Amino acid sequence: MSAGKVKSGKLVYILFVLLGFLSGLPYSLLTSTLQAWFISSQADRVTIGSLSLIMLAFSFKPLMGMVADYLRLIKVLSYEQLFFVVSIALSICFYHSSGLDPVQDFKWMLLVMTMAAFCSSYLDTIVDGLLVLLVESECRAYVSVCFATAYRLALLVSGGGVMLFVQSFGYGKVYQAMSLLVLFVTFICSMLLVYCKTTVSSSVKEPTLSSIMQQWTLLIDWLSKPDLLYVLAFGVLLRGHEFILGSSLPVYLLRDLAIGEAVYGGLYKMIGVCATLVGGAVTGRCLHSWKKETFIQVIILLQLWASMLFMLVQYTSADPFIIIPNYDLFGMASFSGFVLTKRLALLSASIVLEQFASGLATTTLVVLFMSSCNRHFAATQYALLTATLNTIRSFVGPMGARIQFHGGWDLYFVASIVVLVPLVLLMQHRSLDDLFGREEVSAY
Repeated sequence: MSAGKVKSGKLVYILFVLLGFLSGLPYSLLTSTLQAWFISSQADRVTIGSLSLIMLAFSFKPLMGMVADYLRLIKVLSYEQLFFVVSIALSICFYHSSGLDPVQDFKWMLLVMTMAAFCSSYLDTIVDGLLVLLVESECRAYVSVCFATAYRLALLVSGGGVMLFVQSFGYGKVYQAMSLLVLFVTFICSMLLVYCKTTVSSSVKEPTLSSIMQQWTLLIDWLSKPDLLYVLAFGVLLRGHEFILGSSLPVYLLRDLAIGEAVYGGLYKMIGVCATLVGGAVTGRCLHSWKKETFIQVIILLQLWASMLFMLVQYTSADPFIIIPNYDLFGMASFSGFVLTKRLALLSASIVLEQFASGLATTTLVVLFMSSCNRHFAATQYALLTATLNTIRSFVGPMGARIQFHGGWDLYFVASIVVLVPLVLLMQHRSLDDLFGREEVSAY
């Protein structure tokens, strides 16, 4: 292997680590961090729950992919040019939002964040195309791992990380800093893309009109599969518990339990994301070793326990559970004491359990959706499945906020448990082993 090719390969890994980080930055800024900003501005609960509608922009990813392919087909804009334009627009949206007040400038804030969501969705679509275009097939699995790891790291930065600085600098300064970070990473990625583009093999075929028409024909045939509706229903119900809890849980933690933004960032976002990563890592082994029905039943039980623990937190006292006193380390450093209350201990267990179950459920659906897609057109078909799931999630958010508003937190958590009942009934309809193709799971 030539030195030039080795150098190019290393640059591709660096490129997609940065692209993964850039793709992951906007998500928390458009969801949990944005909700926390509205909570600190004393917005009403229904408004905060309705913010999930912003994420409807991600439901248009299949259409955005077709537009990007068409622009590339007629040689108007390449993936690299689209990437630069969309990333700059995303940075501008976040920078503009830093000067707005969530309550007084609600309409402008909603418009700017919706535009940012569309830019983020389009950015994800373009990066998916670049992954196929620039990475050789034998390296794609390893590059994907680097990309996913960087994506999760970005979630930690824009989710839990920024919450540690909110009390000192405010949300406006934090979003301003994030916009500059997006701009900085965009310029680095654009320079790397210029070089990596020149190293792409000449054997890569440009899309043709006939290939696009063939893709549409196969897509229509795939949509007529009888199992597809069952797969979608199963996916919605498996993630339904998470969809309901995610709609108003930040309100529960920050406003009603008043845990503070620093604790919220460290506990709910940082530790929670780590628990999600562990759950995702465990899933692959469990799908190989366990029966699919048994594994799904374990996920359901974990979700059930998490909802019950969250419900009990509000009735748990704030009495000290563990007390770490002040002490000096050989007279060189002084450490302040720490008090872990019973409520915080139970809340920590609830969050870890919920996020671990979320990691299990999310990765399980990735495997299921991949098994349901045609290998040659998996990108478009997988995008349609995830877009449908995201659309439903966006509408569940306002519903969860309405349930909490009218019935209180008890009814809210009960609703997250009730949604598990149809899932149990659906599992009685047919064997899950027929849907999880053994060959596809092994490949995954």
